[in-house]
Amino acid sequence: MKKRLGFMQGSRTSESGQVIVLMALLLVGLIGAAALVVDGGRAYSERRSVQNAADNAALAGALALCQSSDVTAAGRASAAQNGFDNSASGVTVVVNQPPLSGPNSGDTEYVEVVISGQWQPGFLQVLSGDSGPITSAARAVARCIPSAGGPVGWGNGVIALNPSNDNVVYGPSSGCLQVIGGGVFVDSTNASAMYLDGGDGSGCPGGARIVADWVQLVGGVNLPSWVIPYGNPSQWIKPWPPQTGQAPRGDPMATLATPAIPAQPAAALAPTITGSCTTTLYSGGNLSIPTGMSWCSSGVTIYPGTYRSMNISSDVPVTFQPGLYYVSHGDFTLAGPSTNRPSGSGVSIYVAAGNVSIASSSQVNLSSGSSGVLFHVESGNFIVGGSGSTRTLAGLIYVKSGPITIDGSSSLTTTAPTSGPYAGLGFFMGRGNANDLTVTGAGVLSMTGTIYAPNGRIASTGSGSNKTVNGQMIANRFYVTGGGRLIVNYDDDVVFSGGSGGSSMIEFSE
Repeated sequence: MKKRLGFMQGSRTSESGQVIVLMALLLVGLIGAAALVVDGGRAYSERRSVQNAADNAALAGALALCQSSDVTAAGRASAAQNGFDNSASGVTVVVNQPPLSGPNSGDTEYVEVVISGQWQPGFLQVLSGDSGPITSAARAVARCIPSAGGPVGWGNGVIALNPSNDNVVYGPSSGCLQVIGGGVFVDSTNASAMYLDGGDGSGCPGGARIVADWVQLVGGVNLPSWVIPYGNPSQWIKPWPPQTGQAPRGDPMATLATPAIPAQPAAALAPTITGSCTTTLYSGGNLSIPTGMSWCSSGVTIYPGTYRSMNISSDVPVTFQPGLYYVSHGDFTLAGPSTNRPSGSGVSIYVAAGNVSIASSSQVNLSSGSSGVLFHVESGNFIVGGSGSTRTLAGLIYVKSGPITIDGSSSLTTTAPTSGPYAGLGFFMGRGNANDLTVTGAGVLSMTGTIYAPNGRIASTGSGSNKTVNGQMIANRFYVTGGGRLIVNYDDDVVFSGGSGGSSMIEFSE
């Protein structure tokens, strides 16, 4: 009996040990299951959080790209709002525009955001013995899609297109360039893409040289050494500092077609003279309306068609009938006294091999027809000068290869067409035209619409302070000198709206 009892006692001790082992194993399993539930759920939650933050940051960056503002700052600000502050320990927020990886690598329409954050596990530390944090990371890409319609230029009133040269925006003296309601964007990668020297800008707030809502450059700004110790660079460019290191954008109007050369019409009808004059005004295809007609005539009416040259210096009103005026071999000139008031609507003037000159004190009031093109100058210059008169030109002025000079002390108003393929485009210098579009003199100048010189230079010179562009200027380079002021009032409603850099939408990619 005792042996039997002893045997049973030993068996119970063995079974007790087995239960302890089983309980220990079961406890480990329970801890593992808890770890999977708790820390696994935490890992999923953290992964969702970091992905959501990356998605929102990419969208914010793409929106900033569309609005021509700081992409990196927008992306990081959005990430911080979602709990991932780049300045916090263990958190990294990288914004790349364009993306550095993936199928959209190098495409400037895309913004890539990569966020990583660390979190401390609970039960998994008990199982693994590793007390270190776990990293969760996510990547998102969003795109700013330029619309085929809408205002071009991403809200910029001044865009310098040259991609690599220095002095792309060059101010060697005290001239002032001010953009109201928009920004300045310089596409050159050069460290001296913008150079300013000379005195303070007269007429601009605080004596600044460049004033805008923002100033952005792909490259950098070069100020002479004397400005730093003796001047305040923050007073020269407002706001200071300019935003350098921006992504290149290119030409938002690169796909715009140039105006077609019109078919040559038949010879024009002879002018109609209102009065008793018997003077011959049209001979051999040349139109010449001189002064000295006021005693015998109260006006002249001219008709569309082909002319060899057109010279109107009349001291009586001249009325253009609607249609195409094709000048095949010579100049188109409007001059003479202030009583010379050429006018007409629905007019298009093509000059094949000569210059256009609006000079002296003649007054002009011309507007374009359905094509939107008022002047098409194929191989000559376009010059507006003179004094003491009022000129209004409504329609596109296209100059393929020559300079454009707007000078004198007269009052000139130009407006872009409001419909058709060139709606919102006031001046267009041909893509191969490397000449200057010069605005000078002390007259009152008001130009409405986009001024586009993709390979040329826009130069604001002289002392005039009444030079205003209601729209925007897009050129290869800019030159601002003299003591005058050029004001650009950026307005979405009046600029060209058919390019590739206009109103945009945002979408996720990849």
